[in-house]
Amino acid sequence: MESADWTDTAGDTAAPDTVSAPLPEVNMPPAVLVSSPSPGMAIEQGESVKLVGQVSDDRDAAPELACTWSSNLDGPLGSTVPLEGGLAQLVVDELSVGQHILTLEAFDSEGLRGSAQGVLLVNGAPSAPSVLISPANPLAEDDLVAELTADTSDPNRAASALTYEWRWSRNGESVADLIGPVVPADRTSPGESWTVRVRAFDGFVFSPSSEASVNVDDEVAPSRDPEVGP
Repeated sequence: MESADWTDTAGDTAAPDTVSAPLPEVNMPPAVLVSSPSPGMAIEQGESVKLVGQVSDDRDAAPELACTWSSNLDGPLGSTVPLEGGLAQLVVDELSVGQHILTLEAFDSEGLRGSAQGVLLVNGAPSAPSVLISPANPLAEDDLVAELTADTSDPNRAASALTYEWRWSRNGESVADLIGPVVPADRTSPGESWTVRVRAFDGFVFSPSSEASVNVDDEVAPSRDPEVGP
């Protein structure tokens, strides 16, 4: 009996060599997105902020991209190494007051550039207002009128965009229901001391406060009979 003719099939069952995916024929610049600051975002002067972006590339892995953040007001802010998923973050302190256009740039290994921008408002507080009370030497029959003596300055907006908080006290005690610039004469009495405290508000933060005080005179203005001469 003839022996069986066994065929060696080892070469037929070997795993094929791994073949790398071909690179794109035309290199494209990195894709960049800024997610923070988000539209309308604002922070206070001196507050730190985390800038967040997303980057990717058709040839290079995200950590291989060179990424930088910059501001139109403050210039270069720093570089960052993206995570594997493409997250590119940078924490920034002490941005100057104003509206910043923040740009995230990403460069691939061939120097192609992709970029995206976000807008951030850094808000500065208004200056303390200047105030006086008129008349300076009121009688009991006089209204007390608080007046701003100069425009309050604000680094982000016109003085006309500010609002004001008025608080009155009588003999050192707060009068909670008086929240405007005028105290009617029927609320005062001779010998009282009145103080107004005012501060400006810009929609985000209050200014330092200023105050002015007057004493209501003990005297009462003499009445005059229109039929009688002086």
